[in-house]
Amino acid sequence: MKKVFVAGRRFDKMKNVCVLANSAVVFSFYFIYRYLFEPSYPDFVGAPLVAIFLLIEAVIIVLTNKVGAKIKAKIRYEIKPEYLEMSTGKTVQRFPWANFTEAKFNPYRMRDVFAVSFVVGGQELVINQYVEDIYELVHQILKHTDMKKIDPEVINRANTLR
Repeated sequence: MKKVFVAGRRFDKMKNVCVLANSAVVFSFYFIYRYLFEPSYPDFVGAPLVAIFLLIEAVIIVLTNKVGAKIKAKIRYEIKPEYLEMSTGKTVQRFPWANFTEAKFNPYRMRDVFAVSFVVGGQELVINQYVEDIYELVHQILKHTDMKKIDPEVINRANTLR
């Protein structure tokens, strides 16, 4: 039984999409500056401008990867005997199993992998969608709680897809 759940491949894919988007922006600016500088500084448009933009691109890739790794390291859920421990940054929140009252599936959150939310102490708790094995995490939460209101779709997906 898995007890610790962290961000996984989906987060890495999103980070790579961000790197590609940043690259597209940098290289579009390269062509804009090339067009602007060509009439006034024809010697600057060649290798020097390419070198400057390659350096900018390398710095942006490194920074995106570092920031992404830092954010990824902060996303963590741990199943404890008495509570669910959630860390999404500087704060660590603990949700006692007795406070879980409802699990509902939201079909309108189409971008989510598993659009389930829990009502914990009157507040809505939505699991981070970048967590690896999100179906197993939801299954473990359902197993540890005695919720009265559980959407059948949540149980079906958690059991089928884990």
